[in-house]
Amino acid sequence: MGDTVDPRVETYINSLPDWQQAICRKVRNLVHAADHEVVETIKPTKLPFFVLEGNICARLAAKDHVNIFSTTASSSFRDG
Repeated sequence: MGDTVDPRVETYINSLPDWQQAICRKVRNLVHAADHEVVETIKPTKLPFFVLEGNICARLAAKDHVNIFSTTASSSFRDG
């Protein structure tokens, strides 16, 4: 997984409270376990995305929860 993690994603995760970091890392492990070719990056929305031949899903930490959402259903997060 080493080269599939964008350092900006790690910076995003490290800026979160411990409980949100744990959730984001668990999601990371699950996604990479499902397909080792998935990469993580930061898109223009400033959110961390999982990408493999297009966007798979993104994470968004809010005050009291973490959203994990599929980007295939929302064209507003695609790379145009």
